[in-house]
Amino acid sequence: MNFLFNIQNFLMWCAYVFKAIKDYFTLRNYDVYSASMVYDVNRPESYKCLASNNFWRDEQDSWYNKDAFFEHWVDVYKEYSNGKLLGIMKKAPYCVSNMVLRLNYTYNNKKYKYISNRYPSSWPVTTRVGFKVPLKEAR
Repeated sequence: MNFLFNIQNFLMWCAYVFKAIKDYFTLRNYDVYSASMVYDVNRPESYKCLASNNFWRDEQDSWYNKDAFFEHWVDVYKEYSNGKLLGIMKKAPYCVSNMVLRLNYTYNNKKYKYISNRYPSSWPVTTRVGFKVPLKEAR
């Protein structure tokens, strides 16, 4: 009986080691390869607007240029990789509005784009967005 118990423990240990090795060498089925954000700045208020963190302080330098547009684009891949993007979006100064996040990612070897003004609550986003157009007349 003790012999069977040892064989059972050995087989369970082998299954555990095999699963650990498989998980280590298996690639995850999604990968974010691009992250960017577009936002608007209310320029008359931008001189009074104080940034609350380093990301927005660096962005603030481009707001004071007289030739700059009201709409700004920034690459946020580094912030996304570090897990700081949600905090950056929540702590935006009051003169920043209309933030749109764009993530390009692959999921199960298919390319997807996530475009929203909200940070995704569950990841990866796998639901497809669709719409229906009612037909009034067909010929």
